[in-house]
Amino acid sequence: MRRLFLLLSGTVLIGYVLIVAASYVGQRRLMYWPTAQRPSLDDLAALGGTEVMLLTEDGLRLFSWYLPPPAGAPVIVYFHGNGGDIGMRRAWSRRFVDA
Repeated sequence: MRRLFLLLSGTVLIGYVLIVAASYVGQRRLMYWPTAQRPSLDDLAALGGTEVMLLTEDGLRLFSWYLPPPAGAPVIVYFHGNGGDIGMRRAWSRRFVDA
């Protein structure tokens, strides 16, 4: 009985260590799911939206959309998150424009 317990405990421990090691090695692929194509503005372009490319100090190029707010309205900065691209959040962008 004790031998079976030790065998099962060892198997569970080895499995846990393998899962943690695989998560550590593949963490970038687990966190970021970028898309290869550039999203288009579509209907936001008709409202005055433009594409803006920002260059950081370390050479990273950040693609963004800019739609100027009406006079007296606040500017909203929306960060879409780590999965996909901003085009997948078009419905959110449209809600802000409509509000």
